[in-house]
Amino acid sequence: MTLYVRLFNGDFGVRCARCGSAQNTLALVSVVKELMPDISRRRVHLVSMRGPYFNWLERHAGELWISQYFDNVESGSEVNGVRCEDLQRLTYQDETFDLVTNSEVLEHVPDDAKAFSEILRILKPGGLLVFTVPLAKKQAQTLERAVLSANGEIRLLAPAEYHGDPVRGRILAFRSYGTDIVDRIQEAGFVRARIESDFQAAVMSTWRSVVVAKKPFH
Repeated sequence: MTLYVRLFNGDFGVRCARCGSAQNTLALVSVVKELMPDISRRRVHLVSMRGPYFNWLERHAGELWISQYFDNVESGSEVNGVRCEDLQRLTYQDETFDLVTNSEVLEHVPDDAKAFSEILRILKPGGLLVFTVPLAKKQAQTLERAVLSANGEIRLLAPAEYHGDPVRGRILAFRSYGTDIVDRIQEAGFVRARIESDFQAAVMSTWRSVVVAKKPFH
């Protein structure tokens, strides 16, 4: 039986007493274990460079590639041994990974349609995209909060919302996703996109909805 403790208020305040994982990590690990039981033979890309989810993937994935986005750094280059990648313009070859996964990232990408298309490109046929974002399940339509203009200026469409970030301290959310995130993903070419939920665990604050999608076979 897993023991949980509440360390502070908020979405990520409840943690596993043993490993310190928050609800997003617990949910992601549960879904990945179910959908990819042979992960020890799989090539995985994670958009993160630290944390319990990284630690779990490092122990279990056959091959783990990590990246992080750094401002004003060219994609494909490294900062202190960590590869910089912009999800809108990935430098990986086509059909490189079996699994692309991230947590609380895509709401911060200016053009998520480009990001979904790029992730589709680097996945192998049958590969999986598994991720979490802040998701309002009672909200059908995604709220676009900000846009990035061609000259690099940010224009707010709604009150600015910032989330904590290990690199920058805080980072702007470009949107608040609704349940139409499934449609947005499938428009990029994914199939069987869905939102995985666990009501009982969510009530206990030990679960965050996980979005899953598959790259079709040729």
